[in-house]
Amino acid sequence: MIKLRISFLALALGSACQAAVIYDFSYTATSGPIQSFSFAFTAPTFVTDGTSPIFAPFTVTNGTAVWTMTRDLVGVSGIIDPDVCFLFATTTGAGFIPPCGTSISPNGGVFYPLFRGLPVALGTYVPYFFTGAFNASPTTEDRIGANTGTFSLVISEVSVPEPSGMSVVLIGLLALGSGLMFKSGRTYLLAFADEPFPLRQKQARRN
Repeated sequence: MIKLRISFLALALGSACQAAVIYDFSYTATSGPIQSFSFAFTAPTFVTDGTSPIFAPFTVTNGTAVWTMTRDLVGVSGIIDPDVCFLFATTTGAGFIPPCGTSISPNGGVFYPLFRGLPVALGTYVPYFFTGAFNASPTTEDRIGANTGTFSLVISEVSVPEPSGMSVVLIGLLALGSGLMFKSGRTYLLAFADEPFPLRQKQARRN
């Protein structure tokens, strides 16, 4: 007689979801050459000082020149009522001077909004200050700020589905004596499949 004793079996299936946080930035131009732009990134939780959230590159344009923003950095300056900046820049021609400083050279582009305190709740945030510089040549530089438009950040939550099927499986097999007991050249195996896994009998090869 074949005995299979299973004391614990846990299975994570595909309907589970986890929450993520979306940071949605928007600049609305009211004057000046730099046109309106918006972009967003998703993070597993609220971002913190010194992190560089992954985002899809986006472009800023004055109608002629185009700057592709590919880098970012979250900075916190100060301890009491700190300034919090979200720095964004082109791959070349611009740099970060942590926590909230920037540099720019020909053909570079950089901008950042400043907030009072690190956003750690869902909602709409308006920076108390924002600025940006976009350099098309050694003598041409377009800027954005409170005199050229408005800037906002909306933080919301989204559900991200967990991997489905049998991608995540936790199986604990504990037996009172031994986990599996073999007899007559046969054993029972757990069949890993996308359906509820049955016990499948496998005939051992006899010499």
